[in-house]
Amino acid sequence: MDRRQFLKGLGYGLVGLAGCSRTGPTAPGGVAAAKAVADSVPSPEKAGSHKTASVVLVTCEDWKSPPDASSLRRGLAAGIEALCGKSGADAWQRFFHPRDCIAIKVNCIAGPALSSSPALTQAIVAELLAAGHPPTRVWIYDRTGAELEEAGYPRSSAPQGVLCVGTDEVGYDEEVTVTGEVGTWFSMIVSKWASAIINVPVAKDHDLCGISGALKNHFGSIRNPNKLHYPDLSTAIADVAAAPTIARKQRLVIFDLLRVCYDGGPAYKPGTTKPYGAILLSTDPVAADTVVAGIIDELRKAAGMRSLWQREPTPAHLLVAADEAHSLGCANIDRIRIERVRV
Repeated sequence: MDRRQFLKGLGYGLVGLAGCSRTGPTAPGGVAAAKAVADSVPSPEKAGSHKTASVVLVTCEDWKSPPDASSLRRGLAAGIEALCGKSGADAWQRFFHPRDCIAIKVNCIAGPALSSSPALTQAIVAELLAAGHPPTRVWIYDRTGAELEEAGYPRSSAPQGVLCVGTDEVGYDEEVTVTGEVGTWFSMIVSKWASAIINVPVAKDHDLCGISGALKNHFGSIRNPNKLHYPDLSTAIADVAAAPTIARKQRLVIFDLLRVCYDGGPAYKPGTTKPYGAILLSTDPVAADTVVAGIIDELRKAAGMRSLWQREPTPAHLLVAADEAHSLGCANIDRIRIERVRV
């Protein structure tokens, strides 16, 4: 699908909306009506404001073999109920209004063996649709259509269905967004179309920043990630995640822990990628990454390897993202409540 076709499809995706802006789609009646829609969704408290956080770790022995979407739906339902105290449609509506345009950010750069599971993403979409979200308001995206396709995501640009598309087929903002020390161009999917984001990262070690997780996943939402790896990758990761385009729209992190790469990442390394059979849910990306760093460390310890915090580079971006300037969440494991659910 070329850019012209996408922009035509953008019109379909905004059926019933008056237009879109850099702060998201505008509902009928203009900005005031759009704000009313956003305000009707009880947004999670700003993660960094209270220096505590909650995550839910859902495990299933059957998931250590490739799981199907129906099994993962049961795990998602149990996880989101534990996270917000509600079940079924009420739970998803705690985070998303039916008129939200929801972008699901997956991670497919490492290929099919270490990408966000298509079955997990399918389960998330099924739960959203069951909760009353129209398929035209649910999009799956990553950097490129080719990477999505290679990872097992069926390409879809049907105007009346869920869209699955790469930003290379859509385009990036024409104007630079500057946050902290970073200047970048965001995918138009998140800057112009989405009003809400679900972040679906993969758990993997990273040779330049300790781990690649929820915070680093949004390097796949910008045009120039290769330019931001030096000289200060930790600050760049936190700055991108703190940009209003991301921070104000991201409602939920659903971590794919079906398998974990504990050394040699971010590329797939079969010798150090282990089936783990879990997913993790949180509204706090820093807390989610902190807990996942601990899981990676457990696997490293079992393999006789040093902790991520005892080697270079460390996951220092977690501390930067939690600092007062970024205030994206909690990086203190002692202040993160971990609820474990077995299904």
